This record gives sequence, C-alpha cells and structure tokens, in this order.
Amino acid sequence: MASTALVSHVVVSKFAWYLPLYRQVQILAGQRVYLDRATLAGWVKRAAWWLRSLYELQLRTIQAAPRLFCDKTPMPVLDPGRHRLRTASCR
Repeated sequence: MASTALVSHVVVSKFAWYLPLYRQVQILAGQRVYLDRATLAGWVKRAAWWLRSLYELQLRTIQAAPRLFCDKTPMPVLDPGRHRLRTASCR
C-alpha cells in the first residue's frame, strides 16, 4: 500500500524532474525499498486517472485563452527507436 505522498513523489520525479521509473527503482533499492518498475508504472497510471478531470479543465482553460506562451526550454526525452535520449522543445 503506497501513501499519497509516495505516489506524488514518483509522479513529480518522473514528469517534473524527468527521472525515469527504472532510475527511481534503483534509487529506492539503494534505500532498501524494493519495488518493481511495473508497480511504479501502475501508480503513475492510477494518478493520471485521478487527475484526468483536472487535466481536462486545464486544457479547456488554455484553449479558451486568446494567446499561449511557450518558453522553448529543451528537455531530454527517451527516443525508444534509438535507445537513447534526444532533446525535445516546444514548437
């Protein structure tokens, strides 16, 4: 049973700090917490389900705005075909 704090930490680490789940599993194992990556993926999926209505509200608000700002900050993204990172940015 995971606490909401742990699930929040996993989701924020993945999406805000770009820390992939396999790295989080390694970090947790270093602290003697042994979890499977599939378990963390299930938590992320469940968190996404709970946050869906918030996402939809945010999307409607953004789409209703007359302008949208994007800062073009590059971020690393895993490129599955090449098995390495590539740089993605807002276009």
